[in-house]
Amino acid sequence: MRCLSGEGVVIELLPLKLQEEKKIEIKKNHLETEKIDFLKILYLFIKNVSFEEFEGVQFYGRPKANLEDIIKCLLIMNYHSWSYRRSFSDLELLKEQGILENIPKRATLNKYMNEPIMIKILEKLIEVSSLSFVDVEDTLILDSTQFFDKIIVGGTKYKTYHGRNFKIPPLTKTRKLHISAFKNSKIIACAKTSIGTLHDHNLSKELIETPIKNGFRVKTLLADSAYNSKDNFCLCQDYGIKAFLDFKKNAVIGRGHSNLRREQFKLYFEHKEIWHEEYRFRVIVEMIFGSIKKKGKSYLRSRNEISKDNEMLLKALWYNLCIIGKHVDN
Repeated sequence: MRCLSGEGVVIELLPLKLQEEKKIEIKKNHLETEKIDFLKILYLFIKNVSFEEFEGVQFYGRPKANLEDIIKCLLIMNYHSWSYRRSFSDLELLKEQGILENIPKRATLNKYMNEPIMIKILEKLIEVSSLSFVDVEDTLILDSTQFFDKIIVGGTKYKTYHGRNFKIPPLTKTRKLHISAFKNSKIIACAKTSIGTLHDHNLSKELIETPIKNGFRVKTLLADSAYNSKDNFCLCQDYGIKAFLDFKKNAVIGRGHSNLRREQFKLYFEHKEIWHEEYRFRVIVEMIFGSIKKKGKSYLRSRNEISKDNEMLLKALWYNLCIIGKHVDN
């Protein structure tokens, strides 16, 4: 069994069959059993997490709340996009089944959602959950998406699509979720959050290097033109990654650009069909965002920035647990 430690989190991975078989197979009737599979994987996953070094984090509740139960409750509530009151009956049933030891108070959960340290914990849990596919993935995809407030006041734009008008909030009223995901399993390997106005390029280095440091052998990188920069091509060249970063129509090559960027520039403009054969899989990351927003809503219920970031990371984490449940017979 593999394990990953850091930021006080030590996690042993579940012994999944897909690592032994070196292939990815989707379980039959996974849609019908998705919720029960999610709860089973959630229980086993958190059970293998050691929070001993995080005793100082447990500073809310009387007696102090169990951090495992805090994360379980937050994930279950976020999975349904329900409030504490609407989720309480489900939480009571899970307590009877032994998935939860205790149900924390609503005020306690709210306080933990406003803790910056929870961002680090959730980011690490997302990374570890992706390691189930470490031996079967080599194509990494980068992108970001915006989540807006449920109530938008002022400065709203409208976009017409298929004859319907949709509200488009300004970037200043959104939060961004940046992810790097893998092509075959569609698992999220790394997730970061930011303000809505931050350019995607600023977090690209972390999104690329984190899966590599965690043991993934990345051979190909796919991303849109927002990530097409000298630094990213140089980074990919250092790691031996073949980068398919979309070019703008008016793109040019200067003296300071890497050899990899020159090669890909020539391939993009002179051999479109070869380029498209690899780059066409970038759309997978849009499917991931669509799945998260369809199940977990496209807006955020939280009010301040820290809780909004935690809410987005919870969405990414329960999505990963659903992906694991899709491929594993429990």
